[in-house]
Amino acid sequence: MGSEMCIRDRDKNVKISDLNNLSEAQITDLSLYASSLINQIRTAFGTTQTSVSKGSVLAADRVSDGYVADNWGWEAITHKRHDSAALDRAGKSFNSVSIGENLNTWQGLTGPFTLNDIKKYVYEAMLDFMFNGNEWNHARSISGLTADGGESYIGTDISVVAGAFNVHVNNVNKNSIASDSSFDTTKIANPVSYTHLTLPTKLEV
Repeated sequence: MGSEMCIRDRDKNVKISDLNNLSEAQITDLSLYASSLINQIRTAFGTTQTSVSKGSVLAADRVSDGYVADNWGWEAITHKRHDSAALDRAGKSFNSVSIGENLNTWQGLTGPFTLNDIKKYVYEAMLDFMFNGNEWNHARSISGLTADGGESYIGTDISVVAGAFNVHVNNVNKNSIASDSSFDTTKIANPVSYTHLTLPTKLEV
């Protein structure tokens, strides 16, 4: 519990004023956190673990920027789901990779938030992916049941656009990366162990 409290105390002091322009370090932190949560789920299922790379951090940033550029907000997500054009553009920018996405959306949240608040929403997104009864495809993706055995690189970012607060959990499968792709598979080590991290299932903002 000591390390968990230290993490929370640190993150509570990180104020996020512009949710659409998180720093590379903040996106990396969210990605490592999400990957750790996913790996706990995948350990239970006996499926391939995930990791975070420089490329997956950049991919998540480009996808979320695409949602903002396309004004892909609450109405678009409600009726059309994912912004396929943004995912396609981000994938082609690496010459070329296929970027998958698990997306969780809330209506009308604007902040300001701390990094600790945002991590609670990432955690809540994982619960929704796995347990809300309407996310079977997301549950299969998060648990690794749709993977082809190749390693998955995870990137996680936030976007706020047109009434939607989005948690983007993007993944790129190693087996889908061409030899001449610019996607950087250099793994980023996680300086924090989230193995025993437990967060409340209800947000305490």
